[in-house]
Amino acid sequence: MITSRKFMMCVAVGVLASCRGEHSGSTQSAAAVSPERATQRANVEEVYVARARFSSPNLPVTSFCDPAQFPADYPVERERNYAYWSMSARSTDGVVVDENVQRLGGHHGCYSVNKNGMIYAYMTGTFVGIPFTARGTCVFNPERAPYPGVSPYTCSYAFSDLPSGYVGGQVTWNGATTDEPGYLTTTIGTIRLWKKRASR
Repeated sequence: MITSRKFMMCVAVGVLASCRGEHSGSTQSAAAVSPERATQRANVEEVYVARARFSSPNLPVTSFCDPAQFPADYPVERERNYAYWSMSARSTDGVVVDENVQRLGGHHGCYSVNKNGMIYAYMTGTFVGIPFTARGTCVFNPERAPYPGVSPYTCSYAFSDLPSGYVGGQVTWNGATTDEPGYLTTTIGTIRLWKKRASR
């Protein structure tokens, strides 16, 4: 669980996270974000950028996937675990220079068969200590592959079962799977968690 309040705020305002100072010469400083703007945004939403990577092989399907309720023609095919990691980026151009700065959480997911280049997904997990359930789809884009053996895809999930201070959220993942060296696998995501507004 993330215990550093400074780190939590740095990730929440979209800095590609290291608040710990290891990359202070190559990453954007949290001081570059206006405190007033950060406070206003934190009052209504939290925005994160993170990497997801495999933390298990494909696993047999169990009763954990019963709540998935995928369409009948997209049966659950496998389970898998993922870990979430913060990243650091070069402030001059946004290029990712470290994709494994600090672990932020993870999820246990259920994934359907791949049909017509699409799969359904269901998962439960935690992100920066926040529990969630997520559902959505992933679409494979073979026409975008730079070379054979590289499989680009995008995923879009909606969040539910968040703590009482939140009303919902969504995440989009930009991914590629491959055994070829040199590619960042599996996904880079943007996570938006929407908070309850104060009474007006």
